[in-house]
Amino acid sequence: MPNKLKQRERQEYQLFHDIYEYEAVYFDDMTFQVNDEDSILREFLYVEMTDLNTGTTYQRYDDTIAKLSSLKYWISGFYVKDLPPGFAGAFNNENGCIEISPEHINDKVVILHEMIHAYIYILSQVDDYYRDVLFLCLYKNLSSKIEDLDKLILYHNNTWHAEITRSQGGSHGILFYLKSLDLDLRCGYELGTVYRYKAL
Repeated sequence: MPNKLKQRERQEYQLFHDIYEYEAVYFDDMTFQVNDEDSILREFLYVEMTDLNTGTTYQRYDDTIAKLSSLKYWISGFYVKDLPPGFAGAFNNENGCIEISPEHINDKVVILHEMIHAYIYILSQVDDYYRDVLFLCLYKNLSSKIEDLDKLILYHNNTWHAEITRSQGGSHGILFYLKSLDLDLRCGYELGTVYRYKAL
């Protein structure tokens, strides 16, 4: 038994490490980090200001939300846990934790999927403005990269498909879908991989 507990502790440490690495690499948008000129959020989070005394114009980065949106401020833990059959991972809204089954501890796709759920939860706790800005910026960015993006969104959000998805494991709204497509592109996966754990 102690060996099993130690193995689980090692797995959870690795999960913790992987999640924060993925946050830095793939979730700069959902954590409202503007690290370079190409950030999709730059035009919303940078403002031009003029010093009235000197007339000097400069840019100021609004990092208010960035200080609040990292998982380290919101999530109570990352756990390796035996889950019901058919579940590789879960985000638990009630206690704010990410749970991954032992069989999927090294499955990047599963971890990314559950991380999106966690960020959507965080966004539900702050001003709607930030969620709207993120939605708009993701849509604008993806529309230049994915042909027929609107058709994919309509198919995804069809009430019949949405109900089937909910019955199989919770809500996956349009913002979730857009971010999953962004991750597919960033990671070189077929579209639909992060959303459904497999290709469309």
